[in-house]
Amino acid sequence: MHRRLLLLLPAILIFQACGSDNGSADTSPTANDSDAVAKWRREIRKNPDSPALRMHLVDALEEKKNYPAAFAELDSLLQQDSTIALLHFRKGRLQLASGDTSAGIRSLKRALAYAPDNADILLELGYVEANRGDAEALTIADTVISVSKDADLRSRARLLKGIFYSNKGDKASALKEYDASIIDNYTFLDAFLEKAIVQYEMKRYADAQATLDKAQAIRPAEPEIYLWKGKCSQAAGQRAEAMDNYRKCLGLDAGMKEAADLLTGLEKAK
Repeated sequence: MHRRLLLLLPAILIFQACGSDNGSADTSPTANDSDAVAKWRREIRKNPDSPALRMHLVDALEEKKNYPAAFAELDSLLQQDSTIALLHFRKGRLQLASGDTSAGIRSLKRALAYAPDNADILLELGYVEANRGDAEALTIADTVISVSKDADLRSRARLLKGIFYSNKGDKASALKEYDASIIDNYTFLDAFLEKAIVQYEMKRYADAQATLDKAQAIRPAEPEIYLWKGKCSQAAGQRAEAMDNYRKCLGLDAGMKEAADLLTGLEKAK
């Protein structure tokens, strides 16, 4: 299972694209609202013509997994202007987050119909297709690589090619693309993590550990780094090191079930 980079869509982009909006979904506070949701509902009641505030509300609703309410907000904005690519993009991301991959792909393609050269939308669709093992991911990645002068965008495109090859079992090609991704952006954590995962799958545990050490230098508080360091140590027979890494992972994110299960298994094996 690969990490799918979720591109961020700042609310200000929606604000710039939408202008004002006079038709709103119901933004009245409810008893089940989180503090963040209630905050944005109050702000919208004071400024009902602000699409940017509405997008903040969508973000807060998504965080609480209140997908129906989030979709209602987006659909309300789309009813005002269905040609705004970034709204279809945001809806597609929300559909993907809710588990509706088919609908998410349709929305992303609809977004591209209105903004065919938008690299963020292209890459989001590319990651979905790469995880599905669809060769369209390679076409999308090569398009971004060929036209973009932005090294970060090229790095992300290389990453999705690596994910595609990894899903197809072509680990040598996957490693080549991850290395190319890192060359374009040496601080791109996802490329280091994906590379380490492939090395782990190839039983190259020392190489994976070295890759994870580089990832740790970039972001020392990333729990997934310690999960994979623990798995590499455990596979190499280094029980104490594995347990230590699983504990570090859980210290950063107590909800990492895989790390908790692996640690429990090692503790019971004493």
